[in-house]
Amino acid sequence: MGLVFYAISYTCLASLFASKAYIIAAGILPMAYGDAAASMVGERWGRRKYNVVAEKSLEDSAAMFLFSFISLAPDLVFFSVFYQFVLPVKLVAALAAAAVATAVEGFSPMDFDNLTVPAFSVLVFLMYGGGF
Repeated sequence: MGLVFYAISYTCLASLFASKAYIIAAGILPMAYGDAAASMVGERWGRRKYNVVAEKSLEDSAAMFLFSFISLAPDLVFFSVFYQFVLPVKLVAALAAAAVATAVEGFSPMDFDNLTVPAFSVLVFLMYGGGF
């Protein structure tokens, strides 16, 4: 179901924010890069485990945060060429979105993170000045 949830998330974000591609990216990139990195790092180096809803490791959560932000930062630099926004404000919003994406991924059971991470990432991105 993970791929179906991912497609639903992307479709919803694209429908709601079609004119602001950087907002769509704030939801999709943490899921695409952050969650993928978390999975790979967690499998290879995940030693310090914790369990809220599903078993995770501190290492995979750190990778989730780091790669979520690392994927968003250059994206926002790119989009700053096409949209009139203050880049430092958007980078702070991206940092907040990466932090929340990490927390939400830690609480989401199984494949539901493909719905929750994009939704909460965009919500927090908008709240911290990443929006319109």
